[in-house]
Amino acid sequence: QLLKLIRAMGDLLETHPDFSMNATLDRLREVGPLNPHAEMTLKGNAENSYCRSYIYELYRAIYIPEAEVVCQHLATLPDGEYPDSAYLEEQEKSIRDRFYVTPLETYRPGKDKTLSQVAANICTILEA
Repeated sequence: QLLKLIRAMGDLLETHPDFSMNATLDRLREVGPLNPHAEMTLKGNAENSYCRSYIYELYRAIYIPEAEVVCQHLATLPDGEYPDSAYLEEQEKSIRDRFYVTPLETYRPGKDKTLSQVAANICTILEA
């Protein structure tokens, strides 16, 4: 359920450009040239542990992959065994590293999801 809700939240944020770092950079580029480090700085400011928030690209690149790793790991544990925190930290680092080397352009939202479709999906998940 949790993984479905995290994915649905990413879908919800995808429906509006106000929740996209890439759309923000696109708007800034229309005004004038950007510092060559603008994208990396924006990523770092958005992804850090005290500032993570409702940003489309973070859901696609970090939150969903992290949730998938946790769910997969928990599913493999024998009853009564605790999660392997070293493994989870290693996976988290790998996911973050991949985010920083992947251009934001890669996560550009599709145009196939409407707000009403996403809302209906969220209601279905919550009713289950």
